[in-house]
Amino acid sequence: MLRNGRCTEILYEKSSREDCCANNHRLHNAWSPDELDSSTFFFWRVLGDGVRCSPCKVSCKDVDCGVDKTCTIKKGRPKCVCSSKCKEGKIRSKRGPICGTDGRSYRNICRLRKRACRRKSNNLSIAYSGTCQTSCDKIKCPSGMHCLLDQNLSPHCVNCSKKCSDNPKRREVCGSDGLTYPSACHLREKTCRKGKAIPIAYKGPCREGATCSKVRCQDRQSCLTDVSTGMPRCVSCSSTCRPRHMHGPICGTNNSTYHSWCEMMLDSCAKGYIIDTKYPGKCVRRDQGGDPSAIGTVTCVVSSEGQVVCVPPSHHNSLCVADLTKYPFDTHNCTIRFGSWVHSGEELDIRVAKPGISTEDLVPNGEWALADTNVIKHPGKFKCCPNNTYPSINFSFKIKRVAGAHTATVILPAIALIIITLTSLWIAPNNSERLNLCYMNVICQFLYVQYVSYMLPLNGVNIPLIILFARDSLLISAFTIVFSVMLKSMVENKKAAPEWITKVVCVLVAFKPGQIVFLNDASFKGLKNSEGDDDGAAIISVQEGSSGPKEWFLFAKILDRLCFAIFLTIYISMFISFTP
Repeated sequence: MLRNGRCTEILYEKSSREDCCANNHRLHNAWSPDELDSSTFFFWRVLGDGVRCSPCKVSCKDVDCGVDKTCTIKKGRPKCVCSSKCKEGKIRSKRGPICGTDGRSYRNICRLRKRACRRKSNNLSIAYSGTCQTSCDKIKCPSGMHCLLDQNLSPHCVNCSKKCSDNPKRREVCGSDGLTYPSACHLREKTCRKGKAIPIAYKGPCREGATCSKVRCQDRQSCLTDVSTGMPRCVSCSSTCRPRHMHGPICGTNNSTYHSWCEMMLDSCAKGYIIDTKYPGKCVRRDQGGDPSAIGTVTCVVSSEGQVVCVPPSHHNSLCVADLTKYPFDTHNCTIRFGSWVHSGEELDIRVAKPGISTEDLVPNGEWALADTNVIKHPGKFKCCPNNTYPSINFSFKIKRVAGAHTATVILPAIALIIITLTSLWIAPNNSERLNLCYMNVICQFLYVQYVSYMLPLNGVNIPLIILFARDSLLISAFTIVFSVMLKSMVENKKAAPEWITKVVCVLVAFKPGQIVFLNDASFKGLKNSEGDDDGAAIISVQEGSSGPKEWFLFAKILDRLCFAIFLTIYISMFISFTP
């Protein structure tokens, strides 16, 4: 039944109200006294308007809404809604915080049930007691259950009581740990005891030197290579990830952050090698784009005692604190410091193998340009140990933003808005188009502020000058509306102007520059009287007490040009200050 009291579906035909509503537990069922022929049925079916009907249920009596729901009357009709109360008798053993199967912590089971009811989720249940954890260390599972980490490294309490039969007909499987299991059941049993998921690499026993070219995967599976072990692994590569599979970001073993395990597997299938979960949450840093082939050479040192120490190459990323004061013409200085706080300079000497910093591996891009590099060795002195030195090497990088595209998308629109603002002040006060231009200017200025805020990076420490410029320009454009309304009211004033206004007007238009600025305007010609010569000298010969609309207009023009000059000066100073 629809809200407008009409029905759009037929459950029974030629039925009385008693028969239609008998044993009816659905709240939305209704009965109609109308007899529908085929043509009428066709029209309300196609047009979607429905036929008039009355609901079977008009109260909450005998209405069973199910678990965690209660019946209430809304707009004169019964409706099942999520219950605001929990039945304490059934959950006394589950008091305190709990972790849900969605990975969220809940204050109590009532909160979990309410969320499950509102989301209409039948899969949301209790994972384990206590707040959600990132490991099995602090989780106490119920009797007969063990803690297990899934593919997202999220803990779960699972039942490990199932025993696997020793049926010789069961097919052997090879686990990703390189061990052969009699069956998939035995692998799951080992997974349960170990507490961490062991994926099936491929069907059959593990073979030494196996590769993807020698392993046959099942239908709809692809063979990927595990970079850490070199083993092949058969995985299911789906084309898309459903929203219900999104359970928060995870960091992959390639140091890339993914929204979900499904998204990580999609990337694995695209790259052709296995990417496992490194830890839940976003990656702290990324190493060289996550390319597993960029291993490099390893330097090993053999001591006189036969001890071998191998130092693998490391990739260091420096996350610089950005100074966006002069964005988009900003320059940043990044420094990476290498040294030791354990061994002094007398025990360990740090030296630069080659002078300067090699830029052979630098990949040019259209966003940043490397302006300068520097390498300096510092002896390092600390108050704790004045007699020892702790040398360090500082690698400094100076990068400059390539402002070509930003000039077109940030600077040029700002100049255009300045021109619009000044143009609105130059138009005559009594021109109706002036206010329209002012209104449009304020809207454009507001959109420009939002656009610049969107374009700015989020890791800056200082407020960019371009933001201050956009803010001040927005305030100026808002002021022009108030100022224009005031001037328009002044020009339309029919009363005589005060004597001091007349004197100010006479003084300013008595000279040639004043006449050029204030008298050469088409909107003023209609206010001139016929007295005087052509150069407008007579317009200033006003007798005391004879002032009229022309004095108000000239005074408004004086204020207008004065405001124009002030704002022009402000804009020039702002532009000089905000651009390098």
